[in-house]
Amino acid sequence: MGIELRPYQTATIKKGLELGNLGIFSDTGTGKTICTIGIARMLKAKRLLVVAPLSVVSVWEDEVERYWPGALFVDGTVGTQKERSALVRNLREVEEPVVLVVGYETYWREPLRTAVRATGWDVVAMDEAHRIKNRSAKQAMFAHLLGKDSPHRIAMTATPIPQGPQDAFSIFRFIEPRLYGERWVDFRMHYLQMGGYYNRQIVGYYNLPEFETKLHAYSVRVSKKEALDLPKEQPVSIRFHLNKKTRAMYDEMRDEALAEIESLDGRTQGVAISRIALTTSLRLQQMTSGFSKDEDTGNELDIGTEKLDILMDLLSDRPQRAVVFALYRRDVERIEAAVRAEKRPVWVLDGRANNKVREERRLEWVESTDGVLVCQIAVASAGINLSAAAIDFFYSYDNNLVNWSQSHGRLNRPGQTLPVTHYYLSARDTVDEKVIRSNLRKENLSATVLDKSAARELLV
Repeated sequence: MGIELRPYQTATIKKGLELGNLGIFSDTGTGKTICTIGIARMLKAKRLLVVAPLSVVSVWEDEVERYWPGALFVDGTVGTQKERSALVRNLREVEEPVVLVVGYETYWREPLRTAVRATGWDVVAMDEAHRIKNRSAKQAMFAHLLGKDSPHRIAMTATPIPQGPQDAFSIFRFIEPRLYGERWVDFRMHYLQMGGYYNRQIVGYYNLPEFETKLHAYSVRVSKKEALDLPKEQPVSIRFHLNKKTRAMYDEMRDEALAEIESLDGRTQGVAISRIALTTSLRLQQMTSGFSKDEDTGNELDIGTEKLDILMDLLSDRPQRAVVFALYRRDVERIEAAVRAEKRPVWVLDGRANNKVREERRLEWVESTDGVLVCQIAVASAGINLSAAAIDFFYSYDNNLVNWSQSHGRLNRPGQTLPVTHYYLSARDTVDEKVIRSNLRKENLSATVLDKSAARELLV
């Protein structure tokens, strides 16, 4: 390729060339984008289609410019659907290599859908490919069609099976459908032990050695520990007590939910239990953050500052660049206001800002010496380099194991020179602690809850 690659990157590219199709399941920061570009270049591809989250479009633009000189990068995520489809149709006349990036949110919609499929792609790559693990989602079904159209497919994600082997079916139906077959019913019967409510819950697995052998045959997995000489990561748990008023509200909501669950019976109780348990879990997490929604008006009411006070105390003792991850927009707003009140520079990355504005804010934060970057987890968990900081604070928690894993890779990545410390703020004896424990064990607390014992475990 004419560029310096690490040995594990060279090995990844080599395996991609040998197989033609590959899952690159290496950790965040190990260069999955570079390897994908390398495979496309070595295959002498004229057309590379990348399906990616909007947050990483700029990453692809930078990497193509750096690692594929002479290739034309095209951003297929801007403009109307009609404008995007016209842009894609015009690419058929371009002679130099083309890298088109489209977004998961819209690439499967007409008229862009038809234009994309009709263009013809030598390589199709799914970045953050766990987004197609739901086999029945429209973005996944279109990915499967594109896979059939293209001679070479690459799926990139650090979390290919966050909930278990079942997540691999849709991803590998894109990569290499012959591996696990194209029929879900066959995959389920061969690998998944079903039970629980209406026999719909996965309670175990069959033939795991065979499953793992097949997965490894068409994938590469490199951890940051194996690949990079990165500083150590240190988790620190910061626990606090809710005030009496908030504690009483928390206990009342939890007890009401448990009582409702215990009263359920009949054929539909599993679905109802799941709805009650997961909804209540989210509302309880809001309470530990210090706010709650009014049932009548829907307005968010502040009920406490315990967690916010702890965060501000920790920040005051650490006058360097820092990152705060939060789940809820209300959390982001309260944290931003509190930091500003302390006359400390603060920037926000959340869903209200587009990718360009987020990158401008990130760069401004990098130029600061003591700035605080407040990030909504769903926005900043992928494709963003936050290695300018060595400390982060997890203020409120995403039950989604993928977002949890991705957000932890934002600081400890190439460019980081200091040990990274992760601070977890949690109210004692609450759902906060359950989410942290389950995610640290790489379990998925947000998996469907269909029985009373599982619901009680989630809430109590």
